[in-house]
Amino acid sequence: MSRGDNLRGRRLLNAGRKKGTQNRLTVTLKEAVEQAFFELGGKDWLVNLAGEDPAAFASLLGKVLPKQTELSGPNQGPIVMRSNLHDPEPVETQDVVVDTIVN
Repeated sequence: MSRGDNLRGRRLLNAGRKKGTQNRLTVTLKEAVEQAFFELGGKDWLVNLAGEDPAAFASLLGKVLPKQTELSGPNQGPIVMRSNLHDPEPVETQDVVVDTIVN
């Protein structure tokens, strides 16, 4: 029996990346995207993009916003909605979950 046969199905200590560590390519790509963002103008570039190409801006938002968000009012209470059109009194809602659809 060869030495390799004894190790099948067993995990070697300290082998590979530590749990949660990103791939080097992923880290390098994220750094490059961040650098390009700042070279293009950062926040000002995003504001300009939103005005010139709202669809592209919305697509970027879809990539960075959470897929599902639970909303609540102050102190985890109900959401209070006020409308000045018909009823000046606040309307309380029950548990609200908003799902965003991302293409």
